Amino acid sequence: MKTNTELLGTIDKQKINKYTAQSDNGIKFSFLNYGGVITEIITPDKSGNYENIVLKFDDYKDYEINQPFLGAIVGRVAGRIKDAKFTINGTQYLLEKNDGNNSLHGGKFGFSHQIWDVIEYIDDENATFKLTYFSKDGEGGFPGNICMEVTYNLTKDGKLIINYRGSSDRDTILNPTNHTYFNLSGDAKNTIENHYLKIKSDAFIELNEELIPTGKLLNVENITFDFRKFGLISDGIKGNHVQNVIVGNGYDHGFILNKSLNDEESDISIYDPISGRELKIQTDSKSVVVYTSNSMDESFKVNNRNSEKYLGICFETQIEPDAISNPNFSNCILKKGEKFSSTTRFTFDVLKS
Repeated sequence: MKTNTELLGTIDKQKINKYTAQSDNGIKFSFLNYGGVITEIITPDKSGNYENIVLKFDDYKDYEINQPFLGAIVGRVAGRIKDAKFTINGTQYLLEKNDGNNSLHGGKFGFSHQIWDVIEYIDDENATFKLTYFSKDGEGGFPGNICMEVTYNLTKDGKLIINYRGSSDRDTILNPTNHTYFNLSGDAKNTIENHYLKIKSDAFIELNEELIPTGKLLNVENITFDFRKFGLISDGIKGNHVQNVIVGNGYDHGFILNKSLNDEESDISIYDPISGRELKIQTDSKSVVVYTSNSMDESFKVNNRNSEKYLGICFETQIEPDAISNPNFSNCILKKGEKFSSTTRFTFDVLKS
């Protein structure tokens, strides 16, 4: 396994390093210690051309703002929390409002906007990077000192495994994920509208006009949310289902997954018929939020081009979003002294002709 560390510069006088690992089959993976941001996953297309299949800013300093949370670890809690408040053990906690009246992805200075400590462990089989961050009690309004650890593991055959671990000295809530935008066309040549998606899910989470989960699960049968067989992403973007329209024509929804990491089949698969690239995802998370960059700001410079809507797709594996506000969802409360753990595996492939 080949690895490299490069100093890019500074943000707020703190050094920003880029870490890179390359597998035996040529897949290259890069990330920053700032926000744990994944900047490159370079994979071959059906003709053997290696290109970057994730979105990244042209200028690393743009990650200091990073309004779309490009490639970052997000948390403490991924997604939106209704009215930016929650109650545990009879005590109400008020969070930072950074999405209208709601809290989004842990606030402006959540995990996505922090410097993480990085230790690498390299051998013939794996390049493993352990990222750690200590989130102080009260950060973003959340209770408890959190010891957070995220590992990025690139295997010699080019699989990427992300593991999240956390513990707290007080009862709190924790639901982190990664916010990488994938685009299998390579170097963002095209949008993701003509990608084909498959999700092992019979139901998705209904959203209200503020994009907050209502707590109601909707059946995917016979609508543009049915990805139990491969479906074209543009069908939902162009469709008139109220749930597609409400998020800005596309997807920003939590899908309830039917199977777990121990199953042989992938929970999520996506492919681009032009490049022939395919991405397969397995996770032990209960749900995945699929976001098709419907509200992408078009003023950014990414992948040597202007950003635009539908330029990337996120697969935010997690406990159901806003679970703390919906008692029928899974438990997102992390008790004092307990351990949080979650794993997601990404496999990069090329369609067989």
